[in-house]
Amino acid sequence: MPALNRHLILLRHAAAKSYSAEGDHGRPLKSKGLDQARDVGRWLQRRGLSVDAILLSTSRRTVETAQALAEEVAQALPAPQQSRALYLAESGDILALIRQTAAGVGCLMVIGHNPGLSMLAAQLAPTLQGRGLVKGGLAMLQFEGSWQTLGRGGARLEAWREPFGD
Repeated sequence: MPALNRHLILLRHAAAKSYSAEGDHGRPLKSKGLDQARDVGRWLQRRGLSVDAILLSTSRRTVETAQALAEEVAQALPAPQQSRALYLAESGDILALIRQTAAGVGCLMVIGHNPGLSMLAAQLAPTLQGRGLVKGGLAMLQFEGSWQTLGRGGARLEAWREPFGD
């Protein structure tokens, strides 16, 4: 049986307010952040990529990022699987969650935080060494094989996108 071609989209939450009475976990997006997230949604729509599953930090800014980008995608996105473990997670912890992805998922989106997301992108796709995801930025990686065996150097960069870029 041939190896399956898979996509992993690592998306850093969009720009958030610097303060919230609810603390860091409760910080909402700024209006600029809402625009950034909608722009990501339009980009996904233009690419015609079907997202099969979404892993999402439980922070308010990541939830609002997911909601705003979903507004711009014509096809319904799957309900995000929220995980408190993704909140400010380190790269190894994010990879451990990714490795739990069901075999039938061809495209997984992870919406979370830095520095973990940028570190993970650079570990999976060595061409990303020294590059970091900005707020609202994404790295789309491609690899063959299973989610369970994805590891260091196992992916290649398919797209790197910063807000309002093409």
